[in-house]
Amino acid sequence: MTRSSPAAVTAFVSAVTSVLPERRGPRDGMELVSEETPAAPAWRLFLTRHSGAVAAGVCAVILWTALVVYVAATGEPGQWLMPLFGALLLLAAGRYLQLAGGIMRDHWSTRRNGITVAATSAGRNSARKEIWRFTDAEGRARTYVGSGKIVSRDPRRIEVRYDPRHPDKLYAPQPVLVYVVVGVVVTPMLAGLLAMGLWLSLWQLVDVLMG
Repeated sequence: MTRSSPAAVTAFVSAVTSVLPERRGPRDGMELVSEETPAAPAWRLFLTRHSGAVAAGVCAVILWTALVVYVAATGEPGQWLMPLFGALLLLAAGRYLQLAGGIMRDHWSTRRNGITVAATSAGRNSARKEIWRFTDAEGRARTYVGSGKIVSRDPRRIEVRYDPRHPDKLYAPQPVLVYVVVGVVVTPMLAGLLAMGLWLSLWQLVDVLMG
């Protein structure tokens, strides 16, 4: 029987110990329970981030409603309807500005930081909007629905851009004619709509108050 040296025994014990699983002491059941804080609703996050703007908007609506009631009580019959019609025009113009602002934000964001890919036509959906399919930089199959500037006709393709920081927001450059129409026709119409909405919403109220 061969006797092992103390150094060999120590080395053997260290090697065996290193591959054995770590012994853990008894754990309380509460340590196995993980607590997750539920995400706040989107509306609450919006109110938290824009509390000042929301407060100012609420005050403006309350003041405007009080003026409309005053006009209805002291003005000519039916005069109070004009501010309401003006408010509808302002809401329509505001909605258009919101959509246009989102498109412009996506345009400049994807132009500075975006990745451009070629998307191939895959037919149309039930709403008759054209469907375009492409593969992003991560190898995922993606779909874009809408119009875009045609860069190839066989097969039919457009360019689609997306920001890697916000990959779900897609943008497709449009034909030059679209930008010309928006700048020459839509923008003046929007300016006129805003002016008429402001005049109908405020001028009649000011006229009654000053009179």
